[in-house]
Amino acid sequence: MTHLNTLEAYKKSQPEIIHISYNSRIRHLLPNKQEQEELKQMLQAHVPRYIVIETNPFVSIKKGKELLDKIIAEALS
Repeated sequence: MTHLNTLEAYKKSQPEIIHISYNSRIRHLLPNKQEQEELKQMLQAHVPRYIVIETNPFVSIKKGKELLDKIIAEALS
């Protein structure tokens, strides 16, 4: 859906839960820099109650949580 503005749709819907799955070169990696910026913009518009980032088993859960904590802190500052 290339015509859909994801950020505008997110602002209007203001979801309580977001489930994210990034598909870079390998399925379910952590978000790249551009995806991190997009997520930060979304969180500046609305912070949901729950955020789920689906990752590959090769990606550390700890790394995912640390990255998400960093993105949230930057979005709210």
